[in-house]
Amino acid sequence: MSQPANPTPSRLLPALLLLGLIALGGLLAYAALRPPPDTLAPAPEDAAPDLLDPQRIAFLPAPIDAAALERARAHLTTGPLPAPELRDPLLARFHELNRLEATRASEPTRRPVETALAIRVRELLGVAGKPGLYTFIEHTLPDFRAALQTLHQRAAQQPLPIEELIQAPPDDLLPAVQWAGGFVLLARSVGLMDPQGAIAPRLAPLVDLLYRYRWYTTLTGSADPRELLTRDEYRLLVRWRLQEAQNLPIQQRLRYIHEAATLDPDFPAPAAEGVLLTQDNNIAAARERFAEQATLRPDLAPLMDRYLQLLDATPEKSLDSPGTKH
Repeated sequence: MSQPANPTPSRLLPALLLLGLIALGGLLAYAALRPPPDTLAPAPEDAAPDLLDPQRIAFLPAPIDAAALERARAHLTTGPLPAPELRDPLLARFHELNRLEATRASEPTRRPVETALAIRVRELLGVAGKPGLYTFIEHTLPDFRAALQTLHQRAAQQPLPIEELIQAPPDDLLPAVQWAGGFVLLARSVGLMDPQGAIAPRLAPLVDLLYRYRWYTTLTGSADPRELLTRDEYRLLVRWRLQEAQNLPIQQRLRYIHEAATLDPDFPAPAAEGVLLTQDNNIAAARERFAEQATLRPDLAPLMDRYLQLLDATPEKSLDSPGTKH
Protein backbone atom coordinates (compact mmCIF):
# COMPACT_ATOMS: atom_id res chain seq x y z
CA MET A 1 0.00 0.00 0.00
CA SER A 2 1.59 3.21 -1.09
CA GLN A 3 2.24 6.07 1.38
CA PRO A 4 0.83 9.53 0.67
CA ALA A 5 3.30 11.89 -0.80
CA ASN A 6 4.93 14.49 1.52
CA PRO A 7 3.57 17.99 0.94
CA THR A 8 5.91 20.23 -0.95
CA PRO A 9 7.28 23.43 0.67
CA SER A 10 5.27 25.56 -1.76
CA ARG A 11 2.05 23.98 -0.48
CA LEU A 12 3.06 24.47 3.20
CA LEU A 13 3.96 28.17 2.89
CA PRO A 14 0.41 29.68 2.97
CA ALA A 15 -0.52 27.60 6.00
CA LEU A 16 2.62 28.63 7.87
CA LEU A 17 1.99 32.27 7.05
CA LEU A 18 -1.58 32.00 8.33
CA LEU A 19 -0.42 30.41 11.58
CA GLY A 20 2.19 33.11 11.99
CA LEU A 21 -0.32 35.87 11.51
CA ILE A 22 -2.66 34.27 14.06
CA ALA A 23 0.15 34.03 16.59
CA LEU A 24 1.25 37.63 15.97
CA GLY A 25 -2.32 38.85 16.38
CA GLY A 26 -2.60 37.06 19.69
CA LEU A 27 0.64 38.61 20.95
CA LEU A 28 -0.49 42.09 19.93
CA ALA A 29 -3.86 41.62 21.61
CA TYR A 30 -2.17 40.44 24.78
CA ALA A 31 0.19 43.40 24.75
CA ALA A 32 -2.72 45.78 24.35
CA LEU A 33 -4.90 44.21 27.05
CA ARG A 34 -2.38 43.20 29.69
CA PRO A 35 -1.90 45.52 32.68
CA PRO A 36 0.91 48.04 32.24
CA PRO A 37 4.14 47.27 34.07
CA ASP A 38 4.47 48.86 37.49
CA THR A 39 7.04 51.45 36.51
CA LEU A 40 5.44 54.56 38.04
CA ALA A 41 7.29 56.45 40.71
CA PRO A 42 5.98 55.59 44.19
CA ALA A 43 3.21 57.90 45.35
CA PRO A 44 4.53 60.09 48.18
CA GLU A 45 1.77 60.28 50.76
CA ASP A 46 3.10 63.38 52.55
CA ALA A 47 3.59 65.69 49.56
CA ALA A 48 1.10 68.58 49.58
CA PRO A 49 -1.26 66.40 51.68
CA ASP A 50 -4.18 68.84 51.57
CA LEU A 51 -3.92 69.72 47.88
CA LEU A 52 -2.56 67.10 45.45
CA ASP A 53 -3.81 63.55 45.03
CA PRO A 54 -0.83 61.17 45.23
CA GLN A 55 -2.49 58.51 43.04
CA ARG A 56 -3.82 60.54 40.10
CA ILE A 57 -3.53 64.03 38.64
CA ALA A 58 -6.25 65.69 40.66
CA PHE A 59 -6.93 67.88 43.66
CA LEU A 60 -7.80 66.49 47.05
CA PRO A 61 -10.84 67.84 48.91
CA ALA A 62 -10.14 71.20 50.53
CA PRO A 63 -9.16 71.02 54.22
CA ILE A 64 -11.98 72.21 56.48
CA ASP A 65 -11.46 72.75 60.21
CA ALA A 66 -14.80 73.94 61.58
CA ALA A 67 -13.49 74.47 65.11
CA ALA A 68 -10.60 76.63 63.89
CA LEU A 69 -12.98 78.72 61.80
CA GLU A 70 -15.20 79.36 64.83
CA ARG A 71 -12.24 80.32 67.00
CA ALA A 72 -11.05 82.81 64.40
CA ARG A 73 -14.48 84.42 64.09
CA ALA A 74 -14.55 85.04 67.85
CA HIS A 75 -11.86 87.69 67.34
CA LEU A 76 -13.76 89.78 64.79
CA THR A 77 -14.78 93.26 65.88
CA THR A 78 -18.53 93.51 66.39
CA GLY A 79 -20.85 96.43 66.98
CA PRO A 80 -24.36 97.04 68.30
CA LEU A 81 -27.21 95.61 66.26
CA PRO A 82 -28.47 98.40 63.96
CA ALA A 83 -31.88 99.85 64.77
CA PRO A 84 -35.04 98.38 63.18
CA GLU A 85 -35.49 101.44 60.97
CA LEU A 86 -32.18 100.52 59.31
CA ARG A 87 -32.66 96.73 59.34
CA ASP A 88 -36.24 96.37 58.19
CA PRO A 89 -36.09 98.25 54.85
CA LEU A 90 -32.83 96.47 54.03
CA LEU A 91 -34.31 93.04 54.77
CA ALA A 92 -37.39 93.87 52.69
CA ARG A 93 -35.19 94.52 49.65
CA PHE A 94 -33.11 91.42 50.42
CA HIS A 95 -36.23 89.24 50.54
CA GLU A 96 -37.54 90.73 47.32
CA LEU A 97 -34.27 90.11 45.51
CA ASN A 98 -34.15 86.47 46.67
CA ARG A 99 -37.67 85.93 45.33
CA LEU A 100 -36.77 87.49 41.98
CA GLU A 101 -33.60 85.42 41.70
CA ALA A 102 -35.42 82.19 42.56
CA THR A 103 -38.13 82.85 39.97
CA ARG A 104 -35.47 83.69 37.33
CA ALA A 105 -36.65 87.27 36.88
CA SER A 106 -34.91 89.19 34.09
CA GLU A 107 -32.00 91.48 34.80
CA PRO A 108 -34.04 94.65 34.06
CA THR A 109 -36.57 93.46 36.65
CA ARG A 110 -33.91 92.75 39.26
CA ARG A 111 -31.81 95.85 38.72
CA PRO A 112 -34.05 98.38 40.60
CA VAL A 113 -34.23 96.04 43.59
CA GLU A 114 -30.46 95.52 43.55
CA THR A 115 -29.96 99.28 43.45
CA ALA A 116 -32.40 99.85 46.32
CA LEU A 117 -30.67 97.13 48.35
CA ALA A 118 -27.25 98.71 47.75
CA ILE A 119 -28.60 102.07 48.93
CA ARG A 120 -29.97 100.51 52.12
CA VAL A 121 -26.65 98.79 52.81
CA ARG A 122 -24.78 102.07 52.39
CA GLU A 123 -27.21 103.73 54.80
CA LEU A 124 -26.54 101.03 57.39
CA LEU A 125 -22.77 101.28 56.86
CA GLY A 126 -22.93 105.07 57.22
CA VAL A 127 -24.56 104.77 60.62
CA ALA A 128 -23.20 101.51 62.05
CA GLY A 129 -19.96 100.95 60.10
CA LYS A 130 -18.55 97.57 59.12
CA PRO A 131 -18.85 96.14 62.67
CA GLY A 132 -22.55 97.00 62.54
CA LEU A 133 -22.94 95.31 59.14
CA TYR A 134 -21.16 92.24 60.47
CA THR A 135 -23.46 92.13 63.52
CA PHE A 136 -26.53 92.57 61.31
CA ILE A 137 -25.51 89.69 59.02
CA GLU A 138 -24.84 87.40 61.99
CA HIS A 139 -28.25 88.39 63.37
CA THR A 140 -29.92 87.13 60.16
CA LEU A 141 -28.08 83.79 60.05
CA PRO A 142 -30.57 81.75 62.18
CA ASP A 143 -33.49 82.75 59.93
CA PHE A 144 -31.45 81.93 56.83
CA ARG A 145 -30.43 78.51 58.18
CA ALA A 146 -34.02 77.69 59.12
CA ALA A 147 -35.22 78.68 55.65
CA LEU A 148 -32.56 76.53 54.00
CA GLN A 149 -33.62 73.55 56.11
CA THR A 150 -37.28 74.13 55.20
CA LEU A 151 -36.47 74.17 51.49
CA HIS A 152 -34.38 71.01 51.81
CA GLN A 153 -37.15 69.16 53.65
CA ARG A 154 -39.75 70.14 51.07
CA ALA A 155 -37.47 69.30 48.14
CA ALA A 156 -36.83 65.84 49.58
CA GLN A 157 -40.57 65.10 49.54
CA GLN A 158 -41.12 65.65 45.82
CA PRO A 159 -39.36 64.75 42.53
CA LEU A 160 -38.34 68.20 41.26
CA PRO A 161 -34.81 69.55 41.80
CA ILE A 162 -34.82 72.23 44.46
CA GLU A 163 -34.07 75.00 41.96
CA GLU A 164 -37.23 74.12 40.06
CA LEU A 165 -39.27 73.89 43.26
CA ILE A 166 -38.40 77.45 44.26
CA GLN A 167 -39.01 78.82 40.77
CA ALA A 168 -42.76 78.62 41.35
CA PRO A 169 -43.06 78.09 45.11
CA PRO A 170 -46.36 77.44 46.88
CA ASP A 171 -47.50 80.22 49.19
CA ASP A 172 -46.39 78.47 52.37
CA LEU A 173 -42.85 78.11 50.99
CA LEU A 174 -42.45 81.72 49.89
CA PRO A 175 -41.00 83.01 53.22
CA ALA A 176 -38.19 80.44 52.99
CA VAL A 177 -37.57 81.36 49.35
CA GLN A 178 -37.31 85.03 50.34
CA TRP A 179 -34.55 84.15 52.79
CA ALA A 180 -32.59 81.59 50.80
CA GLY A 181 -33.72 81.47 47.15
CA GLY A 182 -30.66 83.21 45.72
CA PHE A 183 -28.31 81.15 47.88
CA VAL A 184 -29.88 77.91 46.65
CA LEU A 185 -29.13 78.84 43.04
CA LEU A 186 -25.55 79.72 43.97
CA ALA A 187 -25.04 76.50 45.94
CA ARG A 188 -26.48 74.35 43.15
CA SER A 189 -24.39 76.06 40.47
CA VAL A 190 -21.08 75.25 42.20
CA GLY A 191 -21.97 71.76 43.39
CA LEU A 192 -22.28 72.56 47.10
CA MET A 193 -25.88 71.30 47.23
CA ASP A 194 -27.52 68.23 45.69
CA PRO A 195 -30.85 68.32 43.79
CA GLN A 196 -32.83 67.76 47.01
CA GLY A 197 -31.10 70.63 48.76
CA ALA A 198 -28.84 68.45 50.93
CA ILE A 199 -25.32 69.61 51.79
CA ALA A 200 -22.69 67.14 53.01
CA PRO A 201 -21.96 67.59 56.75
CA ARG A 202 -18.28 68.12 56.00
CA LEU A 203 -19.20 71.17 53.88
CA ALA A 204 -21.53 72.73 56.46
CA PRO A 205 -19.06 75.52 57.41
CA LEU A 206 -19.18 76.70 53.80
CA VAL A 207 -22.90 77.48 54.11
CA ASP A 208 -22.43 80.33 56.61
CA LEU A 209 -19.24 81.41 54.85
CA LEU A 210 -20.89 81.69 51.42
CA TYR A 211 -23.91 83.42 52.94
CA ARG A 212 -21.64 86.08 54.43
CA TYR A 213 -19.59 86.28 51.24
CA ARG A 214 -22.77 86.80 49.21
CA TRP A 215 -23.68 89.75 51.43
CA TYR A 216 -20.21 91.24 51.22
CA THR A 217 -19.90 90.99 47.44
CA THR A 218 -23.03 90.32 45.38
CA LEU A 219 -25.40 92.15 47.70
CA THR A 220 -23.25 95.00 49.02
CA GLY A 221 -20.93 95.55 46.06
CA SER A 222 -17.87 95.23 48.31
CA ALA A 223 -14.67 94.70 46.32
CA ASP A 224 -12.78 93.05 49.18
CA PRO A 225 -14.70 90.50 51.28
CA ARG A 226 -11.53 89.89 53.32
CA GLU A 227 -12.46 93.00 55.32
CA LEU A 228 -15.31 91.05 56.95
CA LEU A 229 -14.06 87.46 56.62
CA THR A 230 -11.28 85.99 58.73
CA ARG A 231 -8.08 84.96 57.01
CA ASP A 232 -8.91 81.28 57.63
CA GLU A 233 -12.38 81.73 56.11
CA TYR A 234 -11.02 83.46 53.05
CA ARG A 235 -8.35 80.78 52.62
CA LEU A 236 -11.00 78.05 52.81
CA LEU A 237 -13.19 79.88 50.31
CA VAL A 238 -10.30 80.17 47.83
CA ARG A 239 -9.12 76.59 48.29
CA TRP A 240 -12.62 75.08 48.05
CA ARG A 241 -13.41 77.01 44.87
CA LEU A 242 -10.10 75.86 43.39
CA GLN A 243 -10.16 72.22 44.52
CA GLU A 244 -13.84 71.25 44.64
CA ALA A 245 -16.31 73.79 43.23
CA GLN A 246 -17.91 72.76 39.94
CA ASN A 247 -18.69 74.60 36.70
CA LEU A 248 -16.14 77.36 37.18
CA PRO A 249 -14.20 78.63 34.13
CA ILE A 250 -10.56 77.65 34.03
CA GLN A 251 -9.42 81.29 34.00
CA GLN A 252 -11.33 81.90 37.21
CA ARG A 253 -9.79 78.84 38.86
CA LEU A 254 -6.32 79.96 37.74
CA ARG A 255 -6.96 83.25 39.58
CA TYR A 256 -7.70 81.27 42.73
CA ILE A 257 -4.23 79.73 42.46
CA HIS A 258 -2.75 83.24 42.54
CA GLU A 259 -4.88 84.10 45.58
CA ALA A 260 -3.90 80.88 47.35
CA ALA A 261 -0.21 81.62 46.74
CA THR A 262 -0.71 85.14 48.12
CA LEU A 263 -2.23 83.71 51.30
CA ASP A 264 0.40 80.96 51.60
CA PRO A 265 3.90 81.57 50.14
CA ASP A 266 4.59 77.80 50.17
CA PHE A 267 1.55 77.01 48.03
CA PRO A 268 2.75 74.92 45.00
CA ALA A 269 1.24 77.12 42.31
CA PRO A 270 2.91 75.49 39.25
CA ALA A 271 1.68 72.05 40.31
CA ALA A 272 -1.85 73.37 40.85
CA GLU A 273 -1.74 75.00 37.41
CA GLY A 274 -0.59 71.68 35.96
CA VAL A 275 -3.63 69.91 37.43
CA LEU A 276 -5.99 72.47 35.91
CA LEU A 277 -4.22 72.30 32.55
CA THR A 278 -4.47 68.51 32.60
CA GLN A 279 -8.21 68.77 33.28
CA ASP A 280 -8.37 71.19 30.35
CA ASN A 281 -6.53 68.65 28.14
CA ASN A 282 -3.58 71.01 27.60
CA ILE A 283 -1.07 68.27 28.23
CA ALA A 284 2.05 69.98 26.87
CA ALA A 285 1.57 73.01 29.14
CA ALA A 286 0.80 70.74 32.10
CA ARG A 287 4.13 68.94 31.59
CA GLU A 288 5.94 72.27 31.72
CA ARG A 289 4.27 73.23 35.00
CA PHE A 290 5.01 69.90 36.68
CA ALA A 291 8.65 70.03 35.59
CA GLU A 292 8.90 73.61 36.87
CA GLN A 293 7.43 72.59 40.23
CA ALA A 294 9.91 69.73 40.58
CA THR A 295 12.75 72.24 40.14
CA LEU A 296 11.32 74.78 42.57
CA ARG A 297 10.35 72.26 45.26
CA PRO A 298 12.62 69.19 45.44
CA ASP A 299 10.33 67.73 48.10
CA LEU A 300 7.58 67.58 45.46
CA ALA A 301 9.85 66.13 42.76
CA PRO A 302 8.77 62.48 43.32
CA LEU A 303 5.10 63.41 42.98
CA MET A 304 5.82 65.57 39.93
CA ASP A 305 7.74 62.66 38.39
CA ARG A 306 4.71 60.46 38.94
CA TYR A 307 2.43 63.04 37.35
CA LEU A 308 4.75 63.33 34.35
CA GLN A 309 4.73 59.56 33.90
CA LEU A 310 0.95 59.55 34.09
CA LEU A 311 0.89 62.22 31.39
CA ASP A 312 3.01 60.04 29.10
CA ALA A 313 -0.09 57.90 28.53
CA THR A 314 -2.26 60.96 27.83
CA PRO A 315 -2.67 62.07 24.22
CA GLU A 316 -1.58 65.56 23.32
CA LYS A 317 -4.40 68.05 22.88
CA SER A 318 -4.37 71.69 21.80
CA LEU A 319 -4.89 74.65 24.14
CA ASP A 320 -8.42 75.08 22.84
CA SER A 321 -9.47 71.49 23.41
CA PRO A 322 -12.64 71.09 25.47
CA GLY A 323 -12.23 70.11 29.07
CA THR A 324 -12.57 72.32 32.11
CA LYS A 325 -15.20 74.96 31.45
CA HIS A 326 -13.71 78.04 29.75
